[in-house]
Amino acid sequence: MRKILTIILSITMVAVATCGVIKYRANAAMDVADEVADNTKDLATAIVSAASTKEIVNVTNVEVKHELQEIGEISTYELKYEGTDEINSHKEKIGVKLPGSTYQINIAYKGTVKAGYDFEEVEVTVDNENKEITVKLPEAKIIQSGVDNKNLKITEKTSFISKAINPIGAGTVSNRIKLIENQELDKAINQDEIKTKARENAEQLIKEVLTSFEYEVVFEG
Repeated sequence: MRKILTIILSITMVAVATCGVIKYRANAAMDVADEVADNTKDLATAIVSAASTKEIVNVTNVEVKHELQEIGEISTYELKYEGTDEINSHKEKIGVKLPGSTYQINIAYKGTVKAGYDFEEVEVTVDNENKEITVKLPEAKIIQSGVDNKNLKITEKTSFISKAINPIGAGTVSNRIKLIENQELDKAINQDEIKTKARENAEQLIKEVLTSFEYEVVFEG
């Protein structure tokens, strides 16, 4: 009988010990889970905090101005022209034109008037709060103008006699071409087209150059 009681007592003690181990392990697992949860929470808080305190980088006038200065002086529109002109000369005696003395030179020409901007003269103002870049353009100016020598055709209509007694020198022809260039330039300047188109193209160019800033570009002036 005593032996049976001893066996029962031993079994009971083993069972109690086993329950204790299981309980201990369960508690340990819960502690680990709690620690992982706390660490995850701390990490999430740190990420949110870092995002909220991230330094905001503002765009400066100097940065924008530098991008535009890189363009330099450039034509943004060109107006083409073409036409004909002639130089006539003859000899007279006592107010009467001498027969066979007429010397005529015909000039066929093509040229361009180019208008644009010096982008170093462009003014900019950056509004970081509204993410806007205001650009003030000066008036478009003439960058280049003239007759294209490759498309210049000069022909003579004369006789041997007139060429001998009434020649037209190269200086006369050169002066006439300069006159043509000045006349065509005046025509172009008095047209709204060249200034309007030059500005439209310049605005489009500026928008493309400043795309990297991801700000809205507005124009004034």
